[in-house]
Formats: sequence, structure tokens, C-alpha cells
Amino acid sequence: SQRITAKLDALPPEITQLYFVLSSSNSSTIGHFKAPGFKLIDETQPDKPLCTYQLEQAAESQAVIMCCVSRVGQGSMWEVIQIGKLSNGNVEDYDPIEKSIAQCSLFDKLH
Repeated sequence: SQRITAKLDALPPEITQLYFVLSSSNSSTIGHFKAPGFKLIDETQPDKPLCTYQLEQAAESQAVIMCCVSRVGQGSMWEVIQIGKLSNGNVEDYDPIEKSIAQCSLFDKLH
């Protein structure tokens, strides 16, 4: 299990998106994870997940782009957008993951 904490209000205004990606470092696929799943929460309301993803359907992939947290306009509000896009790439080679993110329609709409 791994926990990542992002303080969105502390990010500089030029940061407009955070992508959450699961990839494997010690295996050719992410299928080796036990009880694979992902949950994005707001710590003030941990019982109401902002995004969830079950990884069984991604077991044969090297990576999955689970969601994006995207700044709304120029303000301090953020929205969570579920993606669930399978991808090649891992911690030793991020290029395929970056290409997959660029192919997301979300990326096109925001840039």
C-alpha cells in the first residue's frame, strides 16, 4: 500500500494538472499487485472517495493512468476526472506514459 498527499492549495498557479499513474518497477505488468485498487480521497471527507479504480482489467498492462486532478480556470478550485487509460511504460521509461497522457482527450481540452 502507498499513500501520496498533495497539498493543492500550495501548488504554484502554473501547475494545472496532476496525473495519478500506477506502474510496475519490478515486473513487466501491474498484475503482480495484491488486491489491486486505487482510491483518491479528500482527507476532510475520507468516507466519500473522489475517484476509485479497480485494477483487475489492467493486470496485463505496464501502467494505467487512473485519474487527473485538474485546476478549474485560474482559481484555487480543482476537479477530479477519472481516466482509466492503459499504457506502456514504467519507472524506468516514462516516455510511453507521457505519450498516453498526451493522447487523452482531457489533455487536448485543457491545452
